[in-house]
Amino acid sequence: MTTQKTVKQDPALSHAKDTSYYKMKMSKKDWIIVIIMMIVYSVVAFINLGSFDTPQTYWTTSKTGEYIVVDLGEEYDISRINIYSGVKPNGKVTFYYYNKDIMDYSRAVSTDSIDVFKIYSYDISAKNPIKTRYLKIVTIKTGLSIGEIGIFVGDSKEPLRNVKIIESTAVEAGGEVAALFDEPDCIPYSRDFMNSTYFDELYHGRTGYEYLEGIRPYEWTHPPLGKLLIAAGMAIFGKNMFGMRAMGTIFGVLMILLMYMFGKKVTKSSFGGFAAAFLMMFDFMHFTHSRISSIDVYAVTFVILMFYFMYDYYVSRPQNLVLKKSMWYLLFSGLFMGCAISVKWNTAYGVVGLALLFLITILGQYRDCCVLENNNLSDEYPWTKKFGSDYVVKIGILCVFAFIVLPISIYMATFIPNMTVTDGTAYTFKDILSLQESMYSYHSGLDATHSYQSAWYTWPVIGRPLYMYASSDNPEGIRGTIVTMGNPAVWWGGVVAVIMSIAIAFRKKDRRMVPVFIAIASLYLPWVFVSRCTFIYHYFPVLPFVILCSAYALNYIKNNIKHGKYFIIAYFAVTAILFVIFYPVLTGIPVENSYIMNFTRWFPSWSF
Repeated sequence: MTTQKTVKQDPALSHAKDTSYYKMKMSKKDWIIVIIMMIVYSVVAFINLGSFDTPQTYWTTSKTGEYIVVDLGEEYDISRINIYSGVKPNGKVTFYYYNKDIMDYSRAVSTDSIDVFKIYSYDISAKNPIKTRYLKIVTIKTGLSIGEIGIFVGDSKEPLRNVKIIESTAVEAGGEVAALFDEPDCIPYSRDFMNSTYFDELYHGRTGYEYLEGIRPYEWTHPPLGKLLIAAGMAIFGKNMFGMRAMGTIFGVLMILLMYMFGKKVTKSSFGGFAAAFLMMFDFMHFTHSRISSIDVYAVTFVILMFYFMYDYYVSRPQNLVLKKSMWYLLFSGLFMGCAISVKWNTAYGVVGLALLFLITILGQYRDCCVLENNNLSDEYPWTKKFGSDYVVKIGILCVFAFIVLPISIYMATFIPNMTVTDGTAYTFKDILSLQESMYSYHSGLDATHSYQSAWYTWPVIGRPLYMYASSDNPEGIRGTIVTMGNPAVWWGGVVAVIMSIAIAFRKKDRRMVPVFIAIASLYLPWVFVSRCTFIYHYFPVLPFVILCSAYALNYIKNNIKHGKYFIIAYFAVTAILFVIFYPVLTGIPVENSYIMNFTRWFPSWSF
């Protein structure tokens, strides 16, 4: 009896016999709460996401000196000429107007440097007004695709709709010239984020369009998966600004669900799930990057998922988890690891964290096995007899497949569209292999500076936000702005929460937070050794795990601090209020410049 009592009091044995499993199932109440949160976020995120009125037909210049003559119907005082550029931006055209005084055409304006899927405006000087009925468009340099041309007269903000092409020498191989004036509703007077690309959409959104159209992809410095997802959004919602951004917004909504589920797991409470989802829901960077046709939101979603399933494996126990189920956790972790790397290489930093978590889990299971065997409990726990000969061997074989074969297969499969483009410039398999070296050389050898670059140690405190968009045609004192940065309540509070969570978990010997801490370290610390130009959005993959620390700390405050609920309510309120205050500079809505300067530019380094 004495021996049995001593065995029961052995802490190591108690741990080894632990049959609790930390996977927290979502209750009906959880689903109701998180679905409401996702709906609310969706409404806010999809409003003014982008225009559906984007030109669908294009003409591309293909021969120098070709020209088109158009008849405006009668003489007009031309005030502005707008063009909507397509996927090919390298050409140049000159607009001429028929000058009655000399009975010939005179130069009006020439296009400048152009980016893709943007409206470019060319104002006609009031000092040299142009009054004419006929315009002549001449190709100066080939390689420019135009979706629509808008001719604005007088004070009108609407393009002329009676424009007719009366003469043309244009080669039709680049599309019919009728495309230039067939969609007048797609050529508004002013350019803004609703009708034109901005920031990295010039690369990623463009490449998504090219994949959809079977054109050789322009952007090659990152793997294809993120851009293929952009293409999928355009295939579903249309080849327009809304469709270009929609899939990223869907992933942003999905991220709220994942944070709720992950938060509930690490805190073992629905409140923890709500806290994690709430903080992600109102974070600025999450919001802006789920509304732009860039690839970071996809990478971060897959990073969450690869650690989410490794977390399940980490907290499992062989004594109450059959081998088949644990294999699924590892398989899904490897699957999403492959997806993350297939979007951006820098997510591979997290692979070290996954490997460390796997090693810790196996060693912990081996320790449990030894404790049970040493206490002669092998018959009660038969899994201990097969741990080395069966379990470890099979798991090892699975890991080779899940974390090597499967990710490599996913990665290489994402390049198949590069090999199947229909414009005659398809990659060969050898080209794909050479491309990997080019990608590595580009990122490792990048020697560039940027006015909005920021060092790794400034990211958590929002040292240098990134200015992504500025509106045009602004009335005096009014402007629209889009900036990517963190919500100060979420990011600054997150720094405190990480420290607090480490202290709480260490004091309580709480294993549940170890994967979160490892994820933060593996995704963040490698940037210390990166010498190339970096930006605040490189902190985005770390953010979900910082937020999980916040959820953990808030859950502790709720359960252990007297009147802690009042602090939590106040913290959530400040988080939401800051989102409302900064909403204009996150969405590009034109507001008074004094509002931006007085309410959102808190520090000199926040120059937007």
